Amino acid sequence: MTATPDQRSTNGWEINSGDYPNDWKRLHDLANAARRPIGSRLAALEETLDVDRFLSFMAMETILWHRDGYTMHRNNFRVYHDRDTDRMVFIPQGLDQMLSKPDGPIVPQLGGLVAKAVLEVPELRQRYEERFAQIVTNIFRPDVVNRRINEVARKVGEAMAKFDPNARHQTGLSRRVSQRAASLQRQLFPDTVAKLSTFETMPLTDWQPKTDLGEAKLDRQQDGAGNAILHISTTTGCTASWRTHVLLDRGKYRFEARLKTQGVVLDVDDPRAGAGLRISRHRIGQKNTGDRDWTPVTFDLEVRDEQSDVELVCALRADQGDVWFDAKSLRLSRR
Repeated sequence: MTATPDQRSTNGWEINSGDYPNDWKRLHDLANAARRPIGSRLAALEETLDVDRFLSFMAMETILWHRDGYTMHRNNFRVYHDRDTDRMVFIPQGLDQMLSKPDGPIVPQLGGLVAKAVLEVPELRQRYEERFAQIVTNIFRPDVVNRRINEVARKVGEAMAKFDPNARHQTGLSRRVSQRAASLQRQLFPDTVAKLSTFETMPLTDWQPKTDLGEAKLDRQQDGAGNAILHISTTTGCTASWRTHVLLDRGKYRFEARLKTQGVVLDVDDPRAGAGLRISRHRIGQKNTGDRDWTPVTFDLEVRDEQSDVELVCALRADQGDVWFDAKSLRLSRR
């Protein structure tokens, strides 16, 4: 379904179950309740929507980053009229694009009319945040979820081997589950939230090494003056980086540093190759190649969500070479 539950669109929906194919009244009642002024909206929603179940539905769509569902995109959902309670219930559907954004915010950009209406009511927003934290803490546990993923993957591998002994299967699902769980923990229980005024800067710390592909050496060094340096080196090709997370409010930001390169050779056919700054999942590398003395570099980014867990990256994706990042120059500012 791609339409919102309102008077203009619901009559065009296909009824695929039930004994009253022409009864749209409660769906229209829900649309009207969602458009009520905030002061009277809560009571109207509670009369037409199973609010408790909808809060869980919306929380799970966001936790699993079902971006093509109702909450974010008004797509891939079903609406059921529970005649025992005379309230509407939302059901997820088409869950084929989950966990595509591990650092997605706990309150995403909302597409669904009812989702917007619910979170605009202060009491319901508080209940949503409490439900979200409860599910993340008690249910969305990566150790338990990944154990089940591995069990299923093993059975799938055994079945595939019966048809093709050379078949190989792998899954990145466990990694995405772990990444999503870690991001949600940071967002729910942050040490700090970056609150920057325009042109105010903040230093960036807590850099952690990561090698995604190939062989790389990542180490912390010091220059002649004793300043800390983050170093990445490869002789056979790598995708490697130093990374840190920061929780940012909506706005435009500039990530900056000083870097030095030596012997950096890129694959000219790889648009993601480079040595420089970026954010996680940004697909274009900065082309700092060859031998370059200490040079200022910047990367501009925009946070469109109310609050977002952003992973900042000092990267080397190259066939060979070294790159150094001056640690004290790594900082973030609001533009």
